[in-house]
Amino acid sequence: MGKSFDDSAREIDFSRNIHPKYIADPRFTQLKELMNELEKDYHISSKDLLEATEQNINVPISIYNSKDISALEATVRYLKENLNLRYKDIAVILNRDERTIWTTYSKSNKKLILDIDSDIDLPIQVLKDRNYSVLESITAYLKEEQSLRYNEIGKLLSLDQRTIWTCYNRFLKKRGDKNE
Repeated sequence: MGKSFDDSAREIDFSRNIHPKYIADPRFTQLKELMNELEKDYHISSKDLLEATEQNINVPISIYNSKDISALEATVRYLKENLNLRYKDIAVILNRDERTIWTTYSKSNKKLILDIDSDIDLPIQVLKDRNYSVLESITAYLKEEQSLRYNEIGKLLSLDQRTIWTCYNRFLKKRGDKNE
């Protein structure tokens, strides 16, 4: 009769949107087999496995410590220059269009050098949700996960604490929470 929806959802179809020369590579076949084994053994979807690999990417908070460069520009530039990721990979990680990533990186190159020394790292998956701006996501992470006060977040990001309050409250409204 055919496969049920659940069976077909568990198989990984890597061949979509991938150039045939990559599919012919034996490492690609090995990766596909390994992913299918992990799915079967641990009952994890391929999407969850791929997202788990993204969770290891952390961005130092200090890269956002400049008024001359936007939060998205700083993030893209860090991922491109420090982690040597391709535009396509950055686009997937940040859930943005590849052309947006290229344009953002080009604009950021004309600006100052990033400070990558930081005590606090931001997990990259925090920035993936397009319902929130990059700054709203960063502010919410620092407020909720790092338990920082508005003035502390403001110092880290070189922004006024009232701007931080506004960003965080916009985040809460979008999420559906009451104002703090």
